[in-house]
Amino acid sequence: MVQRTGVGFYKISWTTAHPDGSNFIVFAQGEGVPSSAWNILHNANSTNLANTDTSVTFIVRDNNFGSVDGIMNFAILS
Repeated sequence: MVQRTGVGFYKISWTTAHPDGSNFIVFAQGEGVPSSAWNILHNANSTNLANTDTSVTFIVRDNNFGSVDGIMNFAILS
């Protein structure tokens, strides 16, 4: 399930625990707009934004580090 929790914040969750717990590899790619570059972050801290064995939260920022929405692709390795 993908849930937008705020501007630029996307939580992806699943039901079966990842075999490596919260220590998995994630790839993400965003579709930037012509006037700004994008940064996509995950496992940002040890609070509710951290990876768990059933979720990952992506934070999408522009080139001024402001939160922005947009199209994003991701893959989680298992």
